Amino acid sequence: MALQLKGDLPAAIAEYTQAQQLSDDLWVLVLLASAKARSGDKDAAVRLLAELEELSQHRHVPSYFRTFLYLSLGNRDEAVRWLGQGIADHDGLSINVIKVDPWLNPLRGDPRFEALVQKVVSSEHK
Repeated sequence: MALQLKGDLPAAIAEYTQAQQLSDDLWVLVLLASAKARSGDKDAAVRLLAELEELSQHRHVPSYFRTFLYLSLGNRDEAVRWLGQGIADHDGLSINVIKVDPWLNPLRGDPRFEALVQKVVSSEHK
């Protein structure tokens, strides 16, 4: 993840690919598809979004996964929508750290995102 955050997508893709071979963790697939999308292979993220839709019929798929993939595709509207859904669903740790999550930096400054951050911060202080 550090490789991707510093912009070394080829190295990140190599690491994610190796991790995928060692684990069936869905988050690894999300990271790999995101890195591929950011490096130009947007079909990887689109395919995984379709797979997540299918998987969500049978198991819990965190809304954050979709947020992450939509961000990698540059679709801020869908990213914000899924982030909002995650907050409404109280969807785990990723929602609790949105104020500082570096993966969400592309949304900073967007009034819709800032409203979601305030909603999470407000609920933490209740």
